[in-house]
Amino acid sequence: MSDQQSSQNIFTSSKIAVTTTRASSDAIHPKKRIIQNFLLIWMDVDIDQSKDNSQNTLIQLRSVVNDVTIFGQPDECVDFLTEVDGVKAFLIVASTIGQQIVPLIHDVPQLDAVYIFNDNKHQNEKWTKEWAKIKGVHTQITPICEALQLVSKQCDQDCIPLSFFTIEEVAFNQNLNQLEPSFMYTQIFKEILLDLKYDEQSVKKFTAYCRNGDYGAPATIN
Repeated sequence: MSDQQSSQNIFTSSKIAVTTTRASSDAIHPKKRIIQNFLLIWMDVDIDQSKDNSQNTLIQLRSVVNDVTIFGQPDECVDFLTEVDGVKAFLIVASTIGQQIVPLIHDVPQLDAVYIFNDNKHQNEKWTKEWAKIKGVHTQITPICEALQLVSKQCDQDCIPLSFFTIEEVAFNQNLNQLEPSFMYTQIFKEILLDLKYDEQSVKKFTAYCRNGDYGAPATIN
């Protein structure tokens, strides 16, 4: 078997392994109903799902975000990113392929940030400074997870519709029956949340409910 054929087989098997992992995970956790308002992409030609280091990295990422889209072939990753619409995307990429792929995708509007994941930090610091969307070079996955936890919270906040009208003000200016139902429900829901008083016991019950039902990443719930 030639080296080229061997490389292609690695990419293919890696892609299949990712699909299998997701399917088995869904079967184990049938209660999981989580909406993730951004995409996390992990691009690395050396990803091997059968190795402990790849599995451990994926476990750590999934403790912060709900889904990780993995690519072993750069062209597939580029095609995927350019077709993404209406949602922010964050990319983790190995420096070995990062220098090739970043110039191709840096101007994609949906791409919000790039994290370089590699063993040699100093070797990559120079070229990465040329690209504004690269947020850092990391030799460990932990700081990347910490950064993703922050952007996850920011994305959640950005998705909350903001308006400074109360129900009474809207009713004064316009018949409520003529408003969009989603607008009315959002206003009512926000007023309920702001008016309710939560004690420590209520917070504990709510987090226990989310934890037992698997309604969020552990790092977010805790």
